Amino acid sequence: MVVAMADSSPVPQSGGQPEYRIGDAEREVVVERLQAAFGEGRLDAGELEERLEIAYGAKTRSDLVALEADLPPVPMPAPPRQREPFLTPDVLPFLMPPMICTIIYLITNAGGYFWPVWVWLGCSVPLAFVLVGRRNR
Repeated sequence: MVVAMADSSPVPQSGGQPEYRIGDAEREVVVERLQAAFGEGRLDAGELEERLEIAYGAKTRSDLVALEADLPPVPMPAPPRQREPFLTPDVLPFLMPPMICTIIYLITNAGGYFWPVWVWLGCSVPLAFVLVGRRNR
């Protein structure tokens, strides 16, 4: 048995663009936006209820556009700050002397007194100032 299907091509919009059907995800985005507008005091309870009924019954995107037309646009979130890498030219001068001293220590007498600890301590104080200054930029 062959069942004839209705024409599933999208309905043309007034601008000539085809109008496709929307899904639950698109409806939920608009519903969340309307609830946020209600929370901000931009809509009263009656308007919210009316718009929610229309949103849940919407079939195409143009049905939803009218619901948000009189609401201000959603602000874009600020992009996250890029983290600066740790090993930069301002940090290397404080790390190289203790590293070189530690390598010399390991090559010459790895079992004795660990004298590079003083170089590490001496370089760590200015390094801390550089890192704190970098964070405050």
